[in-house]
Amino acid sequence: MHLYSRYLSTNQVQNNRDLQSGTWKITQYPYIELRSSNEEWVFYFKVKYHVEQDIVGEIQMYELYPVDNYSVFEHCSFITGVRH
Repeated sequence: MHLYSRYLSTNQVQNNRDLQSGTWKITQYPYIELRSSNEEWVFYFKVKYHVEQDIVGEIQMYELYPVDNYSVFEHCSFITGVRH
């Protein structure tokens, strides 16, 4: 089973405008593929999951790590968390 969705970046860098929208899909857990709308760019990320605890409670954290060193993501961090 593959999961597909759309992504949209708020990055306004003129040279990378074709990277700003496209699709993502889970090719095989824990890997995700990001593909630009014009299908010129394809990037692969690994999903890492961990749980953090703070004074308020537990947070389930999900991070994306590039499989290769992509220059367009050189100083980017992809992380989200869900507090329970």
